[in-house]
Amino acid sequence: MSEQQRTSQQLIATWASFVAICVGIGTMLIQMGRRDAQLVSTVEQVRELGSIVSELAKAQVAFTLTDKQTEERLRELSARLERLERPIK
Repeated sequence: MSEQQRTSQQLIATWASFVAICVGIGTMLIQMGRRDAQLVSTVEQVRELGSIVSELAKAQVAFTLTDKQTEERLRELSARLERLERPIK
């Protein structure tokens, strides 16, 4: 093999290595971009879920208060009925 052929092969190998490195770096950057997009999406979903949980908790508190108020009113009505049902002496 002549010196020129050997130099040509080394040049081709060097360029092939350079292209392989560039492809590897490009692939890593694309994967990092995809992960970032997934993280952003996940963060948005977690925020939405937090908002839903907060609203559900508020609704539960409101229902509990309503139940307590209803229970209190029923007790008052029951007491009034008992007074009305007592025989007059």
